[in-house]
Amino acid sequence: MKYLLTFCIFTILTTLLTAQVSKTINVQTAGTLTTMLSATEKTTVTELTITGKIDASDFKFMQDNLTSLSTLDLTNVSIVEYSGSDVPPPIDPGNLTYPANEIPHGSFLNNSTLTTSSVALTFNIHLYCIEIQKYRSVL
Repeated sequence: MKYLLTFCIFTILTTLLTAQVSKTINVQTAGTLTTMLSATEKTTVTELTITGKIDASDFKFMQDNLTSLSTLDLTNVSIVEYSGSDVPPPIDPGNLTYPANEIPHGSFLNNSTLTTSSVALTFNIHLYCIEIQKYRSVL
């Protein structure tokens, strides 16, 4: 009986610790995604749905801070133009403007946790935005 109780407690704890954490965020002002997640959520959210407006700085934030993200849904997002030097340089390093409706190149490249992503077909996706491995498809 003691072993059964120990096994049940261990199983419950394991399930709780590995549970999927889902979150839906409506970003009204592009560039503010970083303020919409707590410190805990940044490391625990596994499934994220974003609606509203985002820009290149939000992609940079997701790449650098959402360490457990495995599923990303951007189907109801508008990507707005962004100009700035605090994100990786665009394909043309002399031009620091990221066009509207374009996922910045390098987004999620070498990301080891993201396995599923949904995007609207109206976005331009650069070849080097994502990394597609043999047994994993990001888009």
